[in-house]
Amino acid sequence: MHISADQFKKVAQALDSGKITVESDRGLETDAKYDPDKNCINVLSFNTVDYSHADSKGILVHEAVHAIIDINQWDVTQISSEAAGYLAQVMYRRLCADNMVPRVKSNLFVVPLANVFDKCLSIIETLNRTRSSTVPLADCNELRQRVHCMQQYESVTMTEKQTANGI
Repeated sequence: MHISADQFKKVAQALDSGKITVESDRGLETDAKYDPDKNCINVLSFNTVDYSHADSKGILVHEAVHAIIDINQWDVTQISSEAAGYLAQVMYRRLCADNMVPRVKSNLFVVPLANVFDKCLSIIETLNRTRSSTVPLADCNELRQRVHCMQQYESVTMTEKQTANGI
């Protein structure tokens, strides 16, 4: 899997052409979620989430990674897809003017999510230091393990595939 600016352009083009839609869904348990079966980014609510804030934009970057996987019909696991999404989300936040990591909401997910964000920061520092765009396999595996420890992914097997049927 290779996530790049060109891949995000594909998502933007799919949004512009209507191949991917954005819909408000007050029933979501998260701020946003990509649905590969409907080619849709569902957002919690335009009225309750400030999508102009860098944290919310980071969440949309995360969901765009799932769309990238779907567009390219890459054969990846759900856990790998989530790991790539979190890495892109944290990288986006680091690139923002305030150079902050994403805020972690105070709930049951705090420690596992903080562990994921910490690993993402470590990977980003390694990429910057080595001037590489390839995440070492050991770091990928550790990030996937940390994602798997999050409550919402505990029931997902490490081999369960991400739906990627194209748009």
